[in-house]
Amino acid sequence: MQSSLLLLGFASLVLYCVFIVIHRLFFHPLSDFPGPKLAAATKWYEFYHDIIKGRGLFAAEIRKMHQIYGPVVRVNPDELHVDDPDWYNTLYANNPTRRDKWPPAAKMAGTAHAGFGTVDHYLHGKRRAALSPLFSSRAIADADGVLQEQVHILSNALERRFASGEVVELRNLFVAFTSDTIHQYTMGESMGLQRDEQGARQWWLAMDSVSKTTPIAKQFPWMLAFGLKMPLRLIHMLRPEMTGLMQLHRKFLIWCVNEFHATATNLRALTAIENAVVKESLRISAVVTSRLPVMAHEELKYREWVIPRRTPISLTPHDVLLDARIFTKPDEFDPDRWIRNADLDRYLVAFGKGTRMCQGMRFALAELRLALATVFRRFDLELYETTKERDVDYAGIISKFRPDLEFYESTYKDFHRHPELSEQEKCTSAIAARHLKSYGFFVHEHIGGYGVIGVLKNGPGPTVLLRADMDALPVLENTGLSYASKKEMKDQYGHTVPVMHACGHDVHTTCLMAAAELLHAARSEWKGTLICLFQPAEEFAAGAQAMVDDGLYSKFGIPKPEIVLGQHVFCLYKAGTVALTAGPVFAAADGVSIRVFGKGGHGSMPEDCIDPIVTASHIVVRLQSIVSRELQPGKLGVITCGKFQAGTASNIIPDYADLELTVRSYDTKIQKQLLDAIERIVRAECDASGSPPPPKLTYFSHAPATVNDADSTKILDTSFATFFGGNAGPFEPIPGSEDFSVLARAINVPSIFWILGGCESAKWDDANKRGALKEIPINHSAGFAPVIEPTLKTGMDALALAALTFLGH
Repeated sequence: MQSSLLLLGFASLVLYCVFIVIHRLFFHPLSDFPGPKLAAATKWYEFYHDIIKGRGLFAAEIRKMHQIYGPVVRVNPDELHVDDPDWYNTLYANNPTRRDKWPPAAKMAGTAHAGFGTVDHYLHGKRRAALSPLFSSRAIADADGVLQEQVHILSNALERRFASGEVVELRNLFVAFTSDTIHQYTMGESMGLQRDEQGARQWWLAMDSVSKTTPIAKQFPWMLAFGLKMPLRLIHMLRPEMTGLMQLHRKFLIWCVNEFHATATNLRALTAIENAVVKESLRISAVVTSRLPVMAHEELKYREWVIPRRTPISLTPHDVLLDARIFTKPDEFDPDRWIRNADLDRYLVAFGKGTRMCQGMRFALAELRLALATVFRRFDLELYETTKERDVDYAGIISKFRPDLEFYESTYKDFHRHPELSEQEKCTSAIAARHLKSYGFFVHEHIGGYGVIGVLKNGPGPTVLLRADMDALPVLENTGLSYASKKEMKDQYGHTVPVMHACGHDVHTTCLMAAAELLHAARSEWKGTLICLFQPAEEFAAGAQAMVDDGLYSKFGIPKPEIVLGQHVFCLYKAGTVALTAGPVFAAADGVSIRVFGKGGHGSMPEDCIDPIVTASHIVVRLQSIVSRELQPGKLGVITCGKFQAGTASNIIPDYADLELTVRSYDTKIQKQLLDAIERIVRAECDASGSPPPPKLTYFSHAPATVNDADSTKILDTSFATFFGGNAGPFEPIPGSEDFSVLARAINVPSIFWILGGCESAKWDDANKRGALKEIPINHSAGFAPVIEPTLKTGMDALALAALTFLGH
């Protein structure tokens, strides 16, 4: 009976969902408006782009919708979005036009009794009216003393740093200034942040944290209201940077003065160009990236479309301020545009328009104008370790030309589902080659086996090589993924073995394919030659050398790169992070095969035999003493016996036993010391056992140490820190090995190799909190499973950013 009720309930839920979707697609008042059917059917479409695909990416998806469907798009079941700056003043009109805020947009602030969280037009007007005297022109003029006092503190802080030659992080300084100023003006006392550098830094982190929660708050409007009611102790445990902000909220009512980013008074004293600088600064920063849906109480007409009353409609200020149809070369800082064309003022929507315009706009402008005028007239500032190309343009280029990752997510799953062993990467290499050809790369295939090279020439400039490896491992997958590998292949010995991408080479290949598309699309932003190299047989530590030996730099007319760049995914690092360190980062590795000979016979008569298993066992044990007793303490050395094979039956003493070792260190001299010691011990143990013929030692693979060039790494580290912020950092050298550096050593050019995090954030945080990071399946294990996003996006961005850092502009 209970199961029948559950089944009935489930069936009812399914029918209800089907009914809702049918209604939204065919009978809803907005059913005739253009847009993706999935967006019209469910709000989960927005959730996917804003949360799953990447924090806040739905705004970019809306821009793509407009490119496909035109200026009016249905972006979710209830809301329309318009891409027309000239319609901004119509939608966000002044009184007496009535515009209610869409309830979900009002709730996301978590302050239902404040102006920002007010839905009704008339109630919003009453709440604004209560604050109007505080932000009137007369009141702002009377606040000159407060503004001058805080600007004086700001100037003194800069003066002290100027005298000491100290580098100044202006972001923290200006956030402290604006916060102290508005707090003193509204509450009668300063927060004291200008005199508390650490406090200013924490306050900025709190503000940054709030901005990063916006996409989540849009999807779950109750979240902030719930958070505001949580005990401060709990908030401090979960998000310590938010504690100060929550304390302030408990002390005072939060008003709709959320845009404190700014800063003059006595406007007549400012020159026209200074006012133009302020306007251009507000425009190009375009900080408000979210849309503001409002509902009209009358039908609205846009071109041929009649929009039903009470329909949520929005425009996005960010898109208006950077609209190339209005602002010529919108990505360039050009204050003169406001002097040349006074009509542009109607498109300055940084503070909004109409009845919902930011009430603190006059005060913010007063702060902005006075502070900038004082600072730039008094101090001669210069950028420190900052370049426009790296710190401004790169982020914009990557954001602008970043491809839709849905295709690459599917490609990654296909690679993971169909792995190929070393020296057998036929299908993977063909996919990579076909992809490069589709974007105009000049492609060479079958270099050193299944190696692929794509060359994209884009005028004179530096040549940069990006590398990814393609091969998989003989591992039986145990991840439980829906796209897990079930494939088997014959290995180099002819044995049928399971195959798995247990080292993330499917991630590397996919990221490089995506970066190739991005950099191809961004050709207008760089000059030089881009080489994308897909390498086989990395797991044999032989693929890179095979490509070089096959004439990589001599036979195919491929230009020699000036730097070689690559990355490796690790699940001991959180997805969305990158790590970079100068100097030795991966160990040199040699593969050593040892055959120990004996004299075979019956297991019941060991006295007539020489048992190679006993001899080999002594060798394995004795080898462990090399690192502990022969190597200088503090120097890295690793000797691991990963293969020990001998015999065919329990009652037969075999004629020989086989060992395979991996030997690793960061230093060439130490590596030689380890190999010499291994040979000495193997021969001595065989002599001690009376082995008939001497042992046979074969060195079957070699990968040199991976050493990141110090000067080049410093340059890229700055790019990473600027682009990824707190998600970029250093890492300790890893005993693992790579043949990546062979590609650079062969032509004596610098190389850089960095770590790409792959562990799901919540999983990593939980393991780290418990001190149990070792529980996370690592590379070469059957459970190794990097989370798809944000790993692919971060890997693609890192490769593109690294290439842009060293290409010409």
